Amino acid sequence: MYKHTVTSTPLSLPALHVDSADGASVEKKRMLLITNPHASTVNARLQGLVQYALAGRFELDCVTTTGRGHATELARQAAADGVNTVVVFAGDGTVNEAANGVLGTPTALTTLPGGSGNVYNRILGLPTDVIDATERLLRRADDWQPRQVMMGLVNDRRFLFSSGVGLDAAIVGHVDSNPKWKHKYNENYFLYCALKVYFSQYVKNPPALETTWPGCERPLHGITSVVQKADPYTYFGDIPLRASAGARQDVAEFSGMSLKTARPTIVPGIAFRMFSQKYVMPNHRQIEAFEAVPEVTIRTRDERPVDLHVDGDNIGQVNEARYSVEPQLLTVLG
Repeated sequence: MYKHTVTSTPLSLPALHVDSADGASVEKKRMLLITNPHASTVNARLQGLVQYALAGRFELDCVTTTGRGHATELARQAAADGVNTVVVFAGDGTVNEAANGVLGTPTALTTLPGGSGNVYNRILGLPTDVIDATERLLRRADDWQPRQVMMGLVNDRRFLFSSGVGLDAAIVGHVDSNPKWKHKYNENYFLYCALKVYFSQYVKNPPALETTWPGCERPLHGITSVVQKADPYTYFGDIPLRASAGARQDVAEFSGMSLKTARPTIVPGIAFRMFSQKYVMPNHRQIEAFEAVPEVTIRTRDERPVDLHVDGDNIGQVNEARYSVEPQLLTVLG
């Protein structure tokens, strides 16, 4: 069924039925486990434990990605074959790819934490420990409660929870240019890259962006803009970082904000609000926010292309980013 299937001894278990909580024999649900072997916290030992556990309650197939876009292909085939759920054991980039594969189908997407941030894993309410998250999925065999959510669409790319144009996207691109350091130092390397990109590219000559949406009274002018389809925007360790308020997966709307200036004097206040659980970013005088809008357009005012990211994956530079809500629904299992 799957071209790059990798199976281990636990997957050869022949049982196709399992006793439910009330003792009745029920057919196992079909599950595809997609693993990215290059993800930050994935290793052979954990993968073997996860496979062994899941094979006891699900009819399980396992596949390992071989490159960019492979998870989309695998998830799409799984949905076409009627698999009940696709589980991604990897980071947010691979989760995004798999979501594109099962979008608009009854096949449910869920995750195991295998990356450095695991933002969508947490948004789904799953534990950040792999063993605990696996146990949660095992419970779902008897308590199958998938739900439907919405994805965002920017230009021709879909995203699950966040996208940005400008500074944050440039930081992501710098981080991804050295995956070895990213995996080794995690959040500390993100912080290092953030400071380096900010002082080398944004303090002296930042880009000029304009953010608009239907019905806005005036454009927002700034040096970076972010758009959220879910909350929070990202995490730093266990701390949720909230760039804007009101972002929800179950409504056809976006929330976001635009940062007016890159002056170093505003950095302490911005950082304080990002890490604070009491204050929110839009309250800062150098931030302008928008909430509950169906479409957003961010364009450069000085014809300089700027970096764009989706779900923490830098996808290149653009002069314009047009955001809308993807009309097809995504089925997820939390």
